[in-house]
Amino acid sequence: MKALIITAVIDLLLGISNGFPRRAVYENESSLVLVHVIYRHGDRNPDETSLYPTNPYYAESNYYPYGYGQLTNPTLNHPVYLLSTYFADVVLDTGTHFFVGILSQRFTSLFQEGKLREYEIGTKLRQRYNTFLGRVWNTSVLEVRSTDYNRTKMSAELMAAGLWPPSCINLWNPILSWQPIPYYYEKAQNDKELSPWNACNNFNNLVDEFVETPEIARYMADRYNETMQILSERTGLEITLLKAFLLYFGFAIQEELGLPLEDWVSSIYPEPLHSLTIDFYYIQTNTTILKKIISGYLLKKILSDTEIQIDGANPQGRKMFLYSGHETNIAALLLSLDVYKLADVPGYGSFILVEVHKIDEVHGIKLFYQDYSTENPQALKLPGCDEFCPFHQFSSLVQDILPESDEECLGFFEMFVMDILWIGSVLFIITISEAVPIRESTANETTLKLVHVIFRHGDRNPGKSQLYPSNAYYDEMHYYPYGYGQLTNNGKIRMYELGKIIRKRYNNFLGSQWNMNVLDIRSTDYNRTKMSAQLMTAGLWPPRRINIWNPVFRWQPIPYNYERAENDELLSPWLACSTVNTLISALLESTELGNYMSERYNETLHILSENTGLEMSYLQAFRLYLGFSIQDELNMPLEEWTSSVYPEPLHSFVIDYYHIRTNTTELKKIISGYLIKQIIENTENQINGTLTPNGRKMFIYSGHEANIATLLLSLQATKVVDVPPYGSFIIIETHKIDAVYGIK
Repeated sequence: MKALIITAVIDLLLGISNGFPRRAVYENESSLVLVHVIYRHGDRNPDETSLYPTNPYYAESNYYPYGYGQLTNPTLNHPVYLLSTYFADVVLDTGTHFFVGILSQRFTSLFQEGKLREYEIGTKLRQRYNTFLGRVWNTSVLEVRSTDYNRTKMSAELMAAGLWPPSCINLWNPILSWQPIPYYYEKAQNDKELSPWNACNNFNNLVDEFVETPEIARYMADRYNETMQILSERTGLEITLLKAFLLYFGFAIQEELGLPLEDWVSSIYPEPLHSLTIDFYYIQTNTTILKKIISGYLLKKILSDTEIQIDGANPQGRKMFLYSGHETNIAALLLSLDVYKLADVPGYGSFILVEVHKIDEVHGIKLFYQDYSTENPQALKLPGCDEFCPFHQFSSLVQDILPESDEECLGFFEMFVMDILWIGSVLFIITISEAVPIRESTANETTLKLVHVIFRHGDRNPGKSQLYPSNAYYDEMHYYPYGYGQLTNNGKIRMYELGKIIRKRYNNFLGSQWNMNVLDIRSTDYNRTKMSAQLMTAGLWPPRRINIWNPVFRWQPIPYNYERAENDELLSPWLACSTVNTLISALLESTELGNYMSERYNETLHILSENTGLEMSYLQAFRLYLGFSIQDELNMPLEEWTSSVYPEPLHSFVIDYYHIRTNTTELKKIISGYLIKQIIENTENQINGTLTPNGRKMFIYSGHEANIATLLLSLQATKVVDVPPYGSFIIIETHKIDAVYGIK
């Protein structure tokens, strides 16, 4: 064992670099225009639905610390794991730091489970597309989309970490070779592109109808009736084709994890259950309408994004779309396109590349599939076309399986019910602080039961709406490489430090080992808040021992959730609730408040309008204040005329605007009430022992200064006399003291 660890150390030291390959590997980069990557998540634990109740390994405790369905790490007795935990403890306990880069290829190939495998896919794609992608990342160059599963969200973070290590200009932390890259997702019930089996409520009915056709029914009965009967008798479950499909994955994963299968399983696993699983993929893609649903919506998006790129209408610099999905996404797309004879379940980390090239002035598509049966991805041919298939010919050949509208899907609809919020006489003691180190912990962790943290994102560039066209710094090039509204390196550092502050305050309460149950983190639908969520959790929960997946990375992927801004009543109510602006307008027109604002700020609004050329509303003036202050922070000189309005009286106007937004009970209900209601519900469930999942200790909300200011004002907890700064936060602690639950 000692020799293995020494060998691993040598490989590690030889493999450390700046994260970028020294030369390009892929010879066709010169003609490359755009890349779409569809890949399967990494190795994982079984879902509860893929197990049966009498299984000796049914309980979730067998899959500690990650739980059902989550990504795995290298095994506990593997030299990679032993090495990583040793050096991680050296770093934590002695303060020794390594200037880290990527693992050498030999070292990472020692053991590739879950997290490590997904990271390695990113490094392989970086090698393939190094010249094409370039070294500097920004939000325009890459779009990452995931399904609404923790394992695919974490795979998205890991893949992006391997694909895009920070270059010099992106580097925000010299001892952490990682940068936050946000991902996107749709709720499963709305995700036609990546989760059509959840989003399209007619899909399973169509599958059932096809299976019941006489020829298919006979074929399936002859081959699998005995298998289904054995499964039913032994598991005690009602066995459908879908349930048998799911149980196959349970058996396969249990075997991968070294957990012995019961003796009876050998009569049906791996065969004939493996063959049933492959047949099920073919059934799901056997008719044109099934292909339209299970692959058509994704293919339609890929072709649409490609056409936009060819027409030059994509975001400037867009080079890649990543889709973090499941084996079914891979299998269904291969079969729907009829480009590959599927004989096995697509493995963890398998991927499809849809490359867009421009060759001899013709735009076309090349397809590749990597199942790791060969070193390099295999080139595929669409029937009726060559390996390089002109775009319009490709589109024509797949036209039959592209859905014309959402009618083929007929997805689910969610109903939203607005409840009246009642807040009882609860005492809130609010802590608002800038992100600076706290010397001593002030939390009484012995009585602590639950924590809610609401914080403002880190330092950032101005949004385009906060600038005016004649501003010398209006053009986005002034905010390279990140662009309008994105976090700066100072912002990344601040968010990481904020996580460390929260860790110091709650270290004993949280414990050292992270798992999916202990923390829920939610962001607004902005890149800067998503990245702030990633950075904050990186500082809050560095990996220790069993959480370590890579010995040179003091980081672990922790997924965040969000709602689309137009639906986010909790954190973006000013966008989700159309009545906010109506109520504010009515308030200003019908009360003395309107006269007060006119007398104090009409001249300010007039100066702003004359000098910016913009139509000046209260909201626009509010935005311009933020633009001026950010420009000031970035040391970009303001025009001379701004001194007549900035910082005063525009600063006072902004503070008054926060008060206007929370001036009536109705406005408070909308602007802060939904969030307060959620916090109270979480707290009541914790007190009653009904909070799920079991073990939840903290809720984190990554938001904006408006969330902080309006929550403080709605609760009348403190006077707001300034804009809540970057990294400011509110903590709501639930304690049990002398058998009484209460809030601090």
